[in-house]
Amino acid sequence: MQRDLVTKGWVKTSMLSSDGVAYLVREMQSLRPNDKFARTVQGKGELTYHCTFIDTNLDYKRRADALIREVFAAHVKQALVGYRIFNVNFYVKMPGAGPFQIHQNWPVISDLDDTTLTIWCPLVDTERHNGALEVVEGSHKIFRDISAIQAPAFFNNFQQALIDKYLKPIPMQAGEALIFDDNLIHWSAPNKSTQPRQAVQILCIQCVSSLSNCSLA
Repeated sequence: MQRDLVTKGWVKTSMLSSDGVAYLVREMQSLRPNDKFARTVQGKGELTYHCTFIDTNLDYKRRADALIREVFAAHVKQALVGYRIFNVNFYVKMPGAGPFQIHQNWPVISDLDDTTLTIWCPLVDTERHNGALEVVEGSHKIFRDISAIQAPAFFNNFQQALIDKYLKPIPMQAGEALIFDDNLIHWSAPNKSTQPRQAVQILCIQCVSSLSNCSLA
């Protein structure tokens, strides 16, 4: 797995049991974000999917953070050597919602030579038709571009080519986890199914900033 992570930029592994998924979905549904997990379009370019980070209910954010950490802390400790959870989000695409734009994850640490990792765990089975995560394998090694809100991505002028030729969906079962380098180019297509596509995103950073290499247990 470590070799695949370094070479491809991602690995897939089992993480939550069916009972763990059921518990997390049940507890998530008891939460009350202001957008009710069904964010609506407010204007041109507005996001249509739910993300904990952009919801305006602070109490919901705190409860969601505590819930995800409760469920995943032991799994992260087991899977990743020398890493800890930095922040977490629920992502929900209602039927017809999406896409999630092509991007690399924003840096959250000052030393860009350190590797940060994201764990993406769907709570339903995912394929392209309902918004599975899609990646450009090996793109984390192109060069260390610095992504930011107002900075145009280096691939802006050929995004359609990425979709047509290079972005490949990674089908996953509920409870599986995709662990990937935050420099990896990725996106997800619109949810064309009749059911919500629910997923958890966990950003992990190294416990000691001087460590220069990521590692999987």
